[in-house]
Amino acid sequence: MKEKEVTNAVKTYFEEKGYFSPKREFNIGVRPDVVAFRWKNEYEIEAFAVECKSTRKLRSLIETGLTQAREYQLAFPYVYLASPKLEEKPLEILKNTLSVLRMGLLSVDENSIVEEEMKASISPRLSYGEFLFKVRQRAVAILVYKEVVGDSFDINVQDSEEIHCYIKEAANFLLSNTGPRDNYYFGICIEKQENVKQTLGKIEAKHFHKLLTDLPEIKTIIW
Repeated sequence: MKEKEVTNAVKTYFEEKGYFSPKREFNIGVRPDVVAFRWKNEYEIEAFAVECKSTRKLRSLIETGLTQAREYQLAFPYVYLASPKLEEKPLEILKNTLSVLRMGLLSVDENSIVEEEMKASISPRLSYGEFLFKVRQRAVAILVYKEVVGDSFDINVQDSEEIHCYIKEAANFLLSNTGPRDNYYFGICIEKQENVKQTLGKIEAKHFHKLLTDLPEIKTIIW
């Protein structure tokens, strides 16, 4: 089984559970193979990072858990290691190792069916500041913008790197086109829930998207 097959199976696994998983890498200084997030309530975001491997070699998987996947625990509350399904004995050894790190384990069989062998616990290394600035704020921006543009999300946002969040700025959620002559920005102060509800709750998504796409060149929107 190739690593891409493991990665695709894991992304599908989370999407079928109602999570959003960006197509491109979610770069936070390190690059998890899969990230997935969704609203838990009106404020909280559930966020997962997964390191995917195609190997069944126990030593390699343990080393990955102790190095690559462990780095994700600074910014993500829940971290998983994913690999092709192991035999019973190496599986138990790997689970025992990952349990000490509070990581979860996902197995992928030859039919790309994912099984949660062990649930991840809250990361013991989690830094709230790292989570807030690198994961939560960016995830909120992506989820809100996705809700606004609907089916056009993948067309208009080819790379999640194009979305930025700054909690110290008045416009907390910024989206800018990347064309050489475009200069458009879409901003919402997402620190105040009432701003999001008042702005997005009163506009039809397709109509708002049309307003954005019909704007003349070299013009800025400020909200």
